[in-house]
Amino acid sequence: EEVVGVCLIIEEGGFKSAQLAEDIISGTRRPRGQLFPQALCASTAKPEFLEQSCYRIMRIAVHPDLQHKGIGSSLLRSVAEFASTNHIDSVTSSYGLTPELLAFWHNNNFSVVKLGLKVDGASGLQSIMMMHAISARAGSLLTESSKQFAGSFIFNLNRQHQYLAANIVAAIFQTLSAQEINLHSVKTNKIKAFAKALRPYEETDLDLFHYVLAKVITSTWGKLSLEHQTVLLIKVLQNRDNTFCLKYLNLTGKKQLDLALSKAVTALLELDTDA
Repeated sequence: EEVVGVCLIIEEGGFKSAQLAEDIISGTRRPRGQLFPQALCASTAKPEFLEQSCYRIMRIAVHPDLQHKGIGSSLLRSVAEFASTNHIDSVTSSYGLTPELLAFWHNNNFSVVKLGLKVDGASGLQSIMMMHAISARAGSLLTESSKQFAGSFIFNLNRQHQYLAANIVAAIFQTLSAQEINLHSVKTNKIKAFAKALRPYEETDLDLFHYVLAKVITSTWGKLSLEHQTVLLIKVLQNRDNTFCLKYLNLTGKKQLDLALSKAVTALLELDTDA
């Protein structure tokens, strides 16, 4: 008999130990098991992760012939219901990051709490950790952790995450909300001046960063062409060097790159006006 759907779960019980939490946060101890609570306790410096119980989904699979019919989502709902019945605080999972998988988990009410920095040698993918809160206390912890992740992700866009593929960056932004991002006020007149080639990029980059950041999480962003999205992501948000941008965008010189940026900003401004 052919198996068409599989969901394997490991239960990780919560425990309280102030000293253990301190050791994990400081990196001096790494107890066996408790992978998800340990990782988040260490990355967020929140001992509360160790105190909560969770189910970690190790694998979920649906036969290719039966995919896109809601079976995977139904499996996740069943897991959440089972967790609630057994007074479990949260359901968690980690996997190799692709835009498609991220969208699946996000659409099933899982939030990103940690992004791995290293690429797995076998899959060529970075790992990502997501969490779905069941209890009220897990919900409060998830809200705080999601904001912390968003702040760290944005801060590292032109640092640790500078070399993330543009489609991965865009996919992660689609999981974030305005409440999780500390948006700054933007001088729109400077943005318009850049779009009209009246101000150089180097004098407008900060305003452009916050303008694009504010728009990438809105429905307006989805109306922008892929070409315009890409140049704004890799140059404005990730601050990739001109040599990379020219090669990636198949351009021949800085003037062409400036023109591509100007066109992308102009298109975004026009869509913003239409909205």
